Amino acid sequence: MKKIPFFAISFLMWCALTWVPGPLDLIFGAVTSAVLAFIFGELFYVDYGLALRPRRLLLLLYYIMMFFINFTFASVRVLLQVLNPKFSPTPGIVRLPTALKEDTDVTIVLNSITFSPDTLAMDFEDGHMYIYWLNVTKRDARGAAELILRKPEKIIKGVLE
Repeated sequence: MKKIPFFAISFLMWCALTWVPGPLDLIFGAVTSAVLAFIFGELFYVDYGLALRPRRLLLLLYYIMMFFINFTFASVRVLLQVLNPKFSPTPGIVRLPTALKEDTDVTIVLNSITFSPDTLAMDFEDGHMYIYWLNVTKRDARGAAELILRKPEKIIKGVLE
């Protein structure tokens, strides 16, 4: 039963990524989605009662918008820093405590941090995230966590819990 929603979502994603699919694209996308659904369909988690709550969908949209805005600002900031000959970065690894317990929550937040141009998620161990930061501006864990982690962490908890 889990294979049908997996097929539908992967086929819709295929259509969205190919933008204006032709007949061969649709056939290839359907075959590829069917093969993926057959192989990975049982791993797909479906909870229709939780997935269709309006608050969660709005939080997910907010998270996506926030991610792209932060990504854009971070990209411009890194670009300006690289082009500035007087810029001397203060790179470092910060250890951030997190309240997230589920593997899915931690993975999404760490991937979001990694996609940002000035940070890189390195490890997660014992409730702490280890993040490489290009220009460390806060030396204490609480201040760094507020800048890097708290906002995405709060939104992801709202979306997934």
